[in-house]
Amino acid sequence: MDGLVQGSAAPAAALLPGRDEFFQLLVTQLRLQDPLQPLQDKDFVAQLAQFSTLEELQAMRRSQALLLLGRTVTARDEETGGQITGPVERIVFGPGEVLLVVDGGTVGLDDLIDVGLEQEA
Repeated sequence: MDGLVQGSAAPAAALLPGRDEFFQLLVTQLRLQDPLQPLQDKDFVAQLAQFSTLEELQAMRRSQALLLLGRTVTARDEETGGQITGPVERIVFGPGEVLLVVDGGTVGLDDLIDVGLEQEA
């Protein structure tokens, strides 16, 4: 499984989907801008600030996921419509998403219903 992390630090590039796309878009925007009406400094700074905020939010979600490793969770199982309960066995960092492997299945952070207080021994 690509992007699989088992409680260890992963390369930053693997954990920050969208970084390359953002810079490609920014370079394209700069290249194709109207020379008579170039991108204003404030617009450029605003885009960088939005990207920085997005990176911080993604880092926070990864940190939240890592704190769940080994804890018992209950989540909605989108495949069956029911619930899945068990310890978080692994964490999968995919493009734009963080998935928890619970009882052999994968669930998203947004599907969590309950989180146990202590990690299982």
